[in-house]
Amino acid sequence: MSREAVGKIVSRALQEERFRALIMDRPYDAVEGYDLEPEEQGALIAGDELGLTEMGVDPETAQRYVGLFRISRAGGG
Repeated sequence: MSREAVGKIVSRALQEERFRALIMDRPYDAVEGYDLEPEEQGALIAGDELGLTEMGVDPETAQRYVGLFRISRAGGG
């Protein structure tokens, strides 16, 4: 597994507005090119907070990342 890649994607989504929009609109394109196992890709795309923390993402950071999905799905921006 590439915990480093998972952490980079989460951090990038939290810090970069354009990447955040890409991961919301075209998640498979956003994670393309990163060395990810299928379960890592799935957790990132689904916004799986528990899965992300089990992969080594700080719990508070994982919660913030998953919050992006909740805002997007609620129609906020």
